[in-house]
Amino acid sequence: MLSTTTSTLNLQDSFLVLENKRFHYIWLRHHCLSAKCCDSWSGQRIYDISTSTDLPKPLSATLNGENLVIDWQEDPPHQSVFPISWLLNHAYDPKPNPDFEPEYILWNSDWLRAHPPEQHDFNNCDQQTWMNQLYTLGFTLIKNVPHEAFESLLTLIGPLHEYARDGKFSILKSARPSSEYACSDLGSLSNELIPHNDLVSRDASPLVGALYCVENTTTGGESILIDGFKLAEDLHREKLHNFSTLTEILVDYWHYFDCGSYLMRSKKPLIELDRKGEVVSLYYSYKNMIINLPFDQTQHFYEAFAVFMSYVRSPKYQYKFRLQAGDCLLYNNSRMLHGRKSFDPSTGFRYLESAAVEWDYLRSLLNLKYLQHPTIQGLSILGTHRSGVQSSY
Repeated sequence: MLSTTTSTLNLQDSFLVLENKRFHYIWLRHHCLSAKCCDSWSGQRIYDISTSTDLPKPLSATLNGENLVIDWQEDPPHQSVFPISWLLNHAYDPKPNPDFEPEYILWNSDWLRAHPPEQHDFNNCDQQTWMNQLYTLGFTLIKNVPHEAFESLLTLIGPLHEYARDGKFSILKSARPSSEYACSDLGSLSNELIPHNDLVSRDASPLVGALYCVENTTTGGESILIDGFKLAEDLHREKLHNFSTLTEILVDYWHYFDCGSYLMRSKKPLIELDRKGEVVSLYYSYKNMIINLPFDQTQHFYEAFAVFMSYVRSPKYQYKFRLQAGDCLLYNNSRMLHGRKSFDPSTGFRYLESAAVEWDYLRSLLNLKYLQHPTIQGLSILGTHRSGVQSSY
């Protein structure tokens, strides 16, 4: 067994102990930060640990100032130097450090009344603040956005999602069924839109949805947001049997878009869970769902669906507000259900544009912002090698 003279470093047969945290030798060798093993600019791994035929073993391991220095039993010789702060921030003993992304804040209407969400002014708002709100609450509202700035605002997050021949934007103008806009979407009509998720008929990545109000002079049409994760949490606690049904049975979603040029179809559970059994997405759109189930599942599904809709219809979960010209609503499309009340098209004109950006771009920006924070720059290789690099956004 290897030994060391320092009391804060203890070497064992297959691991070492640094400040009461255990690190396997194979993990240390795999995560070597030297230029031969890790690209100093991108932080990407060069060394392939699987090419080693033997388990890594150190010739020596010493503390040198703020670093741990390991010389490995290899031919040719190889040395690894780890900042102690980097190791402690990456410690996985007894389990890995939690993610450094902000945590979701689940809400209902009572919570929002007690904690009114901040509305941001386009001409005087902090990008980091509204992005954090978008991530944690699942939505944010930016006011006084010029129409010509809508696209550039979204590209602060990432490139816009394309809708085939429809392009980057979907146009929603108030219209009667006989008008030129009648084929676009139910959103162009004046009837109520039950809160729903967008694009459930597509097998696409999670999205940041965006609704920009160009003009809204009609009576009615109050917008509605629902935190689907909070709704699902309560449904799980109060109606477990119905919750389980909606996570197990697949619903057939379909959508004609680009005025009938394409028919998109997908089969998804209304509530999707990850391997830990936690809710990660809702897929619900009443206007796009077709119930195509075996006979013995159909009644069972409708019973659970009726309970789900009683939650959706409940004022307990609905946040209501009116979109005004220049308002840009951004929301987590996998989490938020969005809809609106009916409006009277004879009283004015309602013109909205919708677009989307992949949710991963928002997560990636927040990851980079957090890594650049001076208190946690040691959280990653990028924090060690690129602490001076500023985001281009």
